[in-house]
Amino acid sequence: MHPVKTLIVVLLATVVLSACQKEEEESLVNKGSPEIDLPTIPDVDSPTSPSTPQAPSQPTTPVNSFTVSISWDIPRERVNGEELLLSEIGGYEIAYKRTVDESYSIVIVDNQNSQTQELTGLPAGHYEFLIAAFDSLGIYSDYSDPTFADIGN
Repeated sequence: MHPVKTLIVVLLATVVLSACQKEEEESLVNKGSPEIDLPTIPDVDSPTSPSTPQAPSQPTTPVNSFTVSISWDIPRERVNGEELLLSEIGGYEIAYKRTVDESYSIVIVDNQNSQTQELTGLPAGHYEFLIAAFDSLGIYSDYSDPTFADIGN
């Protein structure tokens, strides 16, 4: 229960109970009905939900970030020389990093028909890109030889 409403109910109950007790006391001494000034209880509106916030501003891309598009050929055979059907390809894993960084960022492309992927929000730098294919059973190929590119320099 809302604290203000609880307080009003308690005050009202106290006033009513006090009045009853006073009436009984005064009727015992035959003094007639006492006049009781009851406090005015203000109307308490129920709380309403907060107003709806304004829509967020459009996200911004840092001024010094770049987008690159990399592409590859769909593999047609397995490492052992057996034919690899398109339906057997599960997707591709792209690993990339700036050459000054130690760890790679990984992007999974789970569409076997895909031959291109955009990488966005890259800061300027000298980058290394690798790609591996994986089949529908999750078996990965080796990564490709690295490809290097200067972005934003």
